[in-house]
Amino acid sequence: MLLFGDVAEVLPELTGTFDAWYLDGFSPDKNPAMWEDRLFPLIAARTGRGGTLATFSSAGRVRRALQAAGFSVALSLRGAIEPLRVSAIVVATPTEQAARLLAPIEPGFSGAFGRIDYAPVVQVGAGYRLRDVSETRVRERGGFGFLVPRGEGLRSLGIVFNSFLFPGRAPESPERMASFTTFLGGATDPAIRGCSDDEIAATAHAEMSRVLGLRGEPLARHIARLDRALPQYNLGHGATVEALGALCSGIPGLFLTGNYLAGPSLGACVEQANKVAEEIARFCSLEERPRL
Repeated sequence: MLLFGDVAEVLPELTGTFDAWYLDGFSPDKNPAMWEDRLFPLIAARTGRGGTLATFSSAGRVRRALQAAGFSVALSLRGAIEPLRVSAIVVATPTEQAARLLAPIEPGFSGAFGRIDYAPVVQVGAGYRLRDVSETRVRERGGFGFLVPRGEGLRSLGIVFNSFLFPGRAPESPERMASFTTFLGGATDPAIRGCSDDEIAATAHAEMSRVLGLRGEPLARHIARLDRALPQYNLGHGATVEALGALCSGIPGLFLTGNYLAGPSLGACVEQANKVAEEIARFCSLEERPRL
């Protein structure tokens, strides 16, 4: 059955029960009349046992109204439908995706996440014959790699000696090889976005050759572009993080984690994630806790 007209006028006139509903009324922000709390009990009263309701809106307001009317909220994933009943949710995505997920629940998330800037980074992975590395200390003893101060006049941010750090990163026979990853770009060199792959590869090779004394061209290379790689802790970032915390406190059971909160390094991310895990454990240990 297709219904046309003002939903507040059409629903009360319905008789009988229905097995399935499909509501296509845009979001509550764009069409608030479609999602008034008083309408959901009317829908529930006309829904048969085991009936279902589908809608494109995932706004928290809609979800809570459906649950209050007696519906169970379910998650559809790869064709399977499973009930979604949890005590806590952790959003561990980059800020752009987090804003899309959370703004329908609380519009303030959009502005707060939007204030966090990112810098681009390009990664160049390259493989060389080990004998072509003329820097004796690297060839014989290896190492972790190095960071490059901006004052050195190089575009490289740093180079990691992959095959000296981790096993299986370069062939050992018939000739021993070495693999390296060069990082370029960052907040001080956003123009890296406009460079071609060939230009980036040539820059990485030239600067590695200058530092490591490379005597040959790479036998293999891979370039990865990350347009939003490094969150920038600019002036006012602390206030933004506090604003995000305040927004989360208004939605019990919602937690954030990511490299934009307490530092972009791996160690800082692990430390911050452990802190969030402890907060979730405390939240879930409460005798009475809201369900999301």
